[in-house]
Amino acid sequence: MGGGDKAIWLVTGNDEAAIEAAAKALVVKLAGADPEPGALELFREREDQKEAELIQEVVAGLLSPPFLLDRKTVWLHKTGGFAAETGKKSSGKGSAKASAVPPAARIAELVEAGLPPGIQVVVSGTGAEPLLGTAFRKAGQVQVCQKPDPKDRNWQASMAAFIRARAADKKLALDPAAVMCLVDVLGVDTMRLDGELEKLACYIGGSGKTVMPGDVLLLCQGEGGEVAAFALQEAVGQRNLPLVWAELQAALEREKDPEGAVLMMLRGLYGQFRSLLQVRVFLQEHREIRSENDLKRCAESLSGEAKADVLQRGFEFITYHPFRVQKMHAMALKYSGKELVQAIPLLRDAYWKCISGGTANKQILLEDTVVRLIGGKG
Repeated sequence: MGGGDKAIWLVTGNDEAAIEAAAKALVVKLAGADPEPGALELFREREDQKEAELIQEVVAGLLSPPFLLDRKTVWLHKTGGFAAETGKKSSGKGSAKASAVPPAARIAELVEAGLPPGIQVVVSGTGAEPLLGTAFRKAGQVQVCQKPDPKDRNWQASMAAFIRARAADKKLALDPAAVMCLVDVLGVDTMRLDGELEKLACYIGGSGKTVMPGDVLLLCQGEGGEVAAFALQEAVGQRNLPLVWAELQAALEREKDPEGAVLMMLRGLYGQFRSLLQVRVFLQEHREIRSENDLKRCAESLSGEAKADVLQRGFEFITYHPFRVQKMHAMALKYSGKELVQAIPLLRDAYWKCISGGTANKQILLEDTVVRLIGGKG
């Protein structure tokens, strides 16, 4: 970065989510969280507006001094990025002509020439470095937001650092193991991170609480593999080892990413046994429930106030579809209370070994974990 404390910023790179977050933070710092009228001029792309028209409006904003204020902030936020504007060639016969000048190059010219007093500027969007980087480095500052590269052997550490930073911005405490769980769920998909963090913040509720790995396992889902994970859960719920083995082998054989599928299955099993333990405890408190139909009717008949009370006590399963609640009754009774309690740390530890490098073969670890869960019973 350069340019001292000048309020001239370019926020770019290839990470749309990080660019959006960084630019918003800068605008709040420059213009305030609730800007006075005229203190902030925001320009975004519109479907009914040509590129040149947008840039013309921005240029007019940059050249107009603040009205009745000491300063104003002009923010150009290009959601589509700048990459499409570079490398455009003019057609012509004979000698090659120079590249057509992209409209946004006018902003670089203004920044280099010097802006009027009281003008602060934030330009944000992907791919702006070739077009605007030099001018903004001379006149102000450049912040580059890059996604972790999955080809980099340290990409997980980079993604973990990004997760911790975004969580800190939201004042959300994450257990170190929960950070690694999120790395596994998201990969390098930074666009999904804010949504997952908001979901976790709502789930744990209130300040001073820390998101644990179990919270991530329960709420955050990775891409793909859901069908395979569900089939395995059904077989494990029936406590049918031959069926479990068949489903497991079939699922892993057809998966393009077997290791990713293993992690999906472990997450699914963790959530399943957590729910089954809730059902078991609920049944102990409600001895009048003797069958799966009784449990289904109970779940369906709870009033809003009664259901809120049940949820407050930790029985989230009561909100599931009645058919699923009905099936969980039989599954919960296939295991003793002790077995269900022991399953939670067993699955948690297996998952942690997979994402922390504590095992050389994730598939063998999953197979061993499943056998220990079922205990050879059918």
